[in-house]
Formats: sequence, structure tokens, C-alpha cells
Amino acid sequence: MATRKPGKRPTRKPDSLEHYHTLFEHAADGVYLQTLKGTILDINPAGAHMLGYEPEELLGREAADIVTPAIRKNFPAIEKHLLEQKAMTFEAENLHKDGTILPVELSLSLVEGAAEPLVVAIVRDISRRRQVEEALRESEEKYRSLVEESIPGIVIGQGIPPKTAFANHALAGIVGHSLEELLNLTGEEILGLVHPEDRDIFLQRFKDRLAGKPLSRPYTFRALHRDGSIRWVDIRSKRIQYKGEAAVHAAFLDVTDRVESQEALRASEEKYRTLMENVLDGLYTLDREGRFTYVNDVILERSGQTREWFLEKTYLDVILPEHHERTRRNFEAVMRGETVPIYEVAYPSASGESLYVEINTTPIRQGEDIVGLLGVSRSITERRQAAEALRRSEETARAFLNATKDLAAMVDTEGRVIAVNEAMACALDGGPEELIGERVYDFFPPEVARARREIAAEVIRSGKLADYEEARGERWLANRVHPLFNQDGKVDRLVVFSTDITRRKHAEAEREHLLERIHRAEKHEAIAILAGGIAQSFRDVLMTITGSATLLKRQTSGQDELAAGIDRIETGCACLSNLVDQLYSYARGIFPDPKRIRPNECMQQAIAGLADRLPAGARITTNLARDVRAIQVDPGSITTVFANVLSNAVEAMKDGGDIRVRTANVSRVPSSPVAQPGMARGPHVHISIADTGCGMSPEVLARVFDPYFSTKGHPARGVGMAVASAVIQHYAGVIFLDSEEGRGTSVHMYLPAEGDPDPSEDTI
Repeated sequence: MATRKPGKRPTRKPDSLEHYHTLFEHAADGVYLQTLKGTILDINPAGAHMLGYEPEELLGREAADIVTPAIRKNFPAIEKHLLEQKAMTFEAENLHKDGTILPVELSLSLVEGAAEPLVVAIVRDISRRRQVEEALRESEEKYRSLVEESIPGIVIGQGIPPKTAFANHALAGIVGHSLEELLNLTGEEILGLVHPEDRDIFLQRFKDRLAGKPLSRPYTFRALHRDGSIRWVDIRSKRIQYKGEAAVHAAFLDVTDRVESQEALRASEEKYRTLMENVLDGLYTLDREGRFTYVNDVILERSGQTREWFLEKTYLDVILPEHHERTRRNFEAVMRGETVPIYEVAYPSASGESLYVEINTTPIRQGEDIVGLLGVSRSITERRQAAEALRRSEETARAFLNATKDLAAMVDTEGRVIAVNEAMACALDGGPEELIGERVYDFFPPEVARARREIAAEVIRSGKLADYEEARGERWLANRVHPLFNQDGKVDRLVVFSTDITRRKHAEAEREHLLERIHRAEKHEAIAILAGGIAQSFRDVLMTITGSATLLKRQTSGQDELAAGIDRIETGCACLSNLVDQLYSYARGIFPDPKRIRPNECMQQAIAGLADRLPAGARITTNLARDVRAIQVDPGSITTVFANVLSNAVEAMKDGGDIRVRTANVSRVPSSPVAQPGMARGPHVHISIADTGCGMSPEVLARVFDPYFSTKGHPARGVGMAVASAVIQHYAGVIFLDSEEGRGTSVHMYLPAEGDPDPSEDTI
């Protein structure tokens, strides 16, 4: 079929299409007549205007020109469908003349019988419908978002018993189920989420709402959480249609915190009312003008007045005139929000007797405003009477206390001073009158106060006096605590006497010191006698051994090995002789005259003597200064000292380890932490022997130089370090130890040396 040129409508339509004439001209929808391939043969005014054209502009054009590319791609499929099905309806997108997209609904019908098949297209503008649908979609999306993020639980329930048709996460959280679980619960299981006592009314109200009956207001019921706890819930609901059926749309708000707070407030108010009516103190409230708004029964009983009498009065009307000014100032201060200390007032009772009370006040607030005053009045009439009686008693007690030269005081069971004599007041740095009412424990350090309080408590409990002594700085006091009993037989006061026994303590200490010196002198004398006898016996034996060795040596001509053995016997005898002399010297306190020596030589000799005694895994390393200064000591004595210290180090390392020996020149300075009393100033030689053995406990370290103490199984074996200390001190030196259990021991010896201090040397 030939394509007509655009802009010319046919002057005559085919006879088979005459019946469409009226439709073309008057239809509200667009109507196209086109070939199966899409050439537009005719178009009515509504269809042309829908796209912004005049009808003549579209005649002869291709339908592909007025649709979007996406629709154009589907033309082959559309043509095939029409040939098979003869008609089809679908949504498409036409292109307006100005380039905008127009959503349309196309209804295509295939017309056969002419020279070639023709297509009648009815085009309906659905842009408005699309807008409505989009608005609805957005509205539904907003509703869904609002519901999902809503704090209240949202639910749609249908049926009896109610089954969940829709719910949000907030509702699931209230009952502790997941949303999926909640939507799958049966109606009976839904009712199971309601507290048994609230289940009937919950179901009845749901039925009423589902039936369309109005509910006056929201109500509160108890829901059961999955963990068994109770959640209080406010519910608001209305009847709706959901998916064609009646339903109840409800909002659940968890108000558990509010209900529990209200219950706590109710309980608190109940306790407050009970307290106000049952306390032993008087309670009252005043308004901002000072008028009574409440008084409890205690005040009524105490005063003998009626509640109505009080409610007609102000606070100034009920107290004695001499207390008006101070009470007015205190009332005004409370109304300003200031803190007022406890104060005393007096008021007349109905019988005319003056009653004394202690007043404590606090403001009553509503929000930020002070609207009144709450007062607590405690009767002190009997206390004042007792205080007066006590005052007279205290005057008598004070006279008695001042009659003694000892430090004396009377206190109550809380330690408050009732009476005190001049001596005690002076010791406590105060005057007798200033100390009355003060807590005596406050004058002592916490640990002393605690101990005295415990002693006082025991005297109060047992009713028996207590004697104890204590040191106060350089003074010693002997204390005696006497209980005093009231008419009921209970201890209500204590009298404390303190006697200065410092002189007695010093005398006892001096006596103990003298006895200790005598005892030690006796021990030393016994040791000296014993050492002298042993030394003489040893000398006799050693002379026999030495003489025999000399005779044997003369008979060993040419026998070098035997001669060497005899030499060792002679050397050992010489050492034993030297040791006997040292023991005798220590016992008698007599040491050989010093000689000028180099300590390195004596140290090497002592180390050589231990070569055969080192346990497996033990080793000795030395760092002996080549330029070590000369010292003035007895060579044999100092060698014995080194040997004793090294021997102890070896015995401390049964499992092996290191012994480090060091000598060095040092210069002593007075501020040195190692400087000891009696230690000479100037250059010294420092000899240190350190081991990595078992170390010592603090208790063992404290007694390391005690000749009568030993850790080696027998007291006689502990004399080595005592001898070392005696030798070092005799030659004006110092010896001390550093030790820790499991980490070894270091022995430090400092001996005066020849020469002048060298600035480059270490200082001690």
C-alpha cells in the first residue's frame, strides 16, 4: 500500500470504514487507523491533540515516530500477536510533540477484508491515573515506613479469637517474639500473650470494636513477654476494612515504666504518710506565710493542743517571744532556699510548762518554686534537765579529777569529754573548758584512736576496768579505764587515768641493756676459755703432725710425689694453726697487728682454697682492680674473712650458679646511703662477693651477724659471719649484705685504704 504524503487527509474513506466516521470525530480517546506495519492512515482530533499535533501533521507518518524507543523495539512482537490473536491491550509511552513522554493505554484491533489488513488503535491518556497510582504508592510507602519505625506497636487483627493479619517490629518487641513468629501465632496463642486476669476484657473489647461498637477511651492491660515478665500496655483501636474483611487496627504503647513509676510513687507516698504519723519526732508543715498546714499526733500530744488550734496559728504564735527573732530569720532563710542549721526553741504547753525542742527545717518545693517548709521538732526538755544534773555532777567530778597529779578525764560512752583535769587538758593542747563536749578520740592518730576505742568498748561491754601501757613519742603512759554505772546498772561514763612511766621504762630498758651486756660478756668469756683450751689442744696435735711430717719428708729423698703430699700436710697444718689463732683472737677480742697488704692477693688465696669445694655448675668470676690500693690489716684475718664469705656463697648454690668477686678503689662521701656510723672518711677499697644462690629472708638477714644464730643445723656453724664482722669493724671498715629469697646475696666490705681520693673514682 502506497504511503500518502503528510498533511493531506483523504477526501473519501474506504466504504468498509464508513461506520468509524462518527467515532473518529467525536471520541474522547484518540483513534488511529494504520497499516499493520504502522503507517498512520487516519487519526481523530482527540488523538492528534493528545500528542500536540494537528491531524494533518500525522497522516502518512509512521507510528514508530510517536512512541519511545523501548516501545518501538516491540513492534515485531506486537505485529505477530495481532496476526495471531486479532486484538491486544497494553500500556505504552507516546512521544508528545514537545518531546515529553505521555503514558497511554493502547487497544489494538486487526481489521481484515480490505486489500491489506488494517489496525484500529484506541489510545487513552493514563498520565493522570499514573500520577494517582504514584501518589498512592508513595502514600503506602510512607505509611509502611511510619508503621515500621513507629514507637507504638501497630497490629491489624481479624477473626474471633483474633489472629494477626499485620504487625510491626515494635509490637513484636513488646511481647518478645520475632515478627515472623507473631504473624504465625494462632488466635488462641494470641490470647495467651494477654495476662489471664485481663484476657476476658481484652477479648470482649476486641469483639465490640470488630462489631463497630464505640469505645469510650483507650484502656490499659497487661501483656506477657516471652521471658515471663509483665508489660503494661495502653491500647487504642478502630474498626477498618482490610483485604475486604472487617478488622481492628490497634496501636499498643508500652507504659510499663510509667505504671511502675506510679506504683513506686504510690508506695512512697504511703510510706511517707505512715512515717509522718508514726515517727517519734514532731512533724509539721508551714505555707509561705508561716501558717501551719499540718501537724502530726506527736506535736498534739506533746503540746496538749488540738490540730484545729494549730491550723489557725503561725509559727510565731506558738513559741516563746524570746525566740521570735532568730526563728523568723531562719524561716525567711529557708524560704530563700538556704540551709539552716539545727536550732532550739521553747514553747508553752497547754498546762503552761515551757517545753524545749530542737528544730530541723527543709523547704517544700513544687518544681523550681519553694511553697512551704517541713519542720522536724525533737523534744530536748528531758535532755536539758539531765544536762543540768550532769553539769552539777561534772563540777564534783572535776574537783575530784584535779586532786590527782595524773592525767585524768571523764568521758561518756561515745568518747565525749565530760570533765578533765588541768594535766590532761595540757596534754591535749587545750583548756579544761574548751575540751568539754569534744570527742577525745579526735586528738589521737587514727590507729591510736581505733585501739583506744576498742578498749573503751570492751570496758563498756564487760563492766570491768582495763589497764594498758602505750608509747606516745618518747613518753610512756600507763593507762587505767574505770567504768561508772548509772542507776540501771549500765556503764554510761568512763574515767581514764594516765600516769607518766617514762622514767620507769627507761630504767627498765637500761636494766635490760645491762643484763644483756653481762649475759654477752659471760658468753664471750665462756667462749674465750673454751677457745683457749681448744687452741692449746689443737697446737699440741698440730705440733705432733708437723713434726711427723718433717721426719717423713727427710725420708722421701727422690720420691717427689710423696714429698708433695707431705708439703700439702704442712700447708694444711699452717692454715689450721692460723684459724685457731683467729678463733682465739675473736673470742678474746685480740687481733694481730695490721700489715700493709694488697687485698687482691688475700682474695686469690681464699678462692684457691675453695677450688675443690665448688658444686657442679658453679663458677667463680673475678674483676680485681689492678691498681687496687693497699690496706692496713692482718693478712691471715682478712683471708679468713674472704674465705668465710666465699664458703657461705658456695653453700647457697648447691644447684650451681655464679659467684662474682670484685675489688675497686672508691672514695667515701658523708651523704652516701651506705656510709655507716664510725666509718672513716677518705679513700676505701670496696670488696664485693655476690652469688646467685638461694638468698635470705628478711628475718634471716636481720640476724646474719649473730654468733648464736645459724641456718646450717648447728649454732656453732654460724660463727663465720660474726668473725667477719668483728674483723672488718676492728680495722675501721664496714660490712653489710643485700639479699632476697630466690635471687641471691651480695656481701659488701669497705676498708680504709692508703692514698688520696681520686675524683675519677666511684664515691660511696
